[in-house]
Amino acid sequence: MSTAFDITKKEEEDKIAPKLRLITGGKGPPTYNEGDWLSPIEEETTILIQKINDQNVSLGQATVVMKLTKAILLTIVGQSKEIVWVDPNRFCSIYRRYDTVQTAQEAQEERQIHDVVTEDCMANGHIPQELRPLNDDSHWPNTEE
Repeated sequence: MSTAFDITKKEEEDKIAPKLRLITGGKGPPTYNEGDWLSPIEEETTILIQKINDQNVSLGQATVVMKLTKAILLTIVGQSKEIVWVDPNRFCSIYRRYDTVQTAQEAQEERQIHDVVTEDCMANGHIPQELRPLNDDSHWPNTEE
């Protein structure tokens, strides 16, 4: 009789044990431990950023202005505009990279196009409507024919 009792007790332990196992996953919000993702970004690159634990749906915009060995100068546009030096490791522990708005190469190409158009317009003596300040046509000659 003791063997039957032992088998029954063992069967009961097998049934209970799986219920006591640790269930993985679903223990909180996902973590974004991507390490230092800011340092490899080139100067003049503009990115969208989001605070890691922020429930707000709005994003910030950051442009890498200058890079040193241990610090990076950023222009951050969110609720206000700031130009700040940041420690890349600490910055990346607070913010995650959401998307790239403009690469450094795209920024340089855009600046070259703007310079060529401005130079051409100045040489011809007129500024196209697109390059004029908004709501201020008073000091511009009428170039439309």
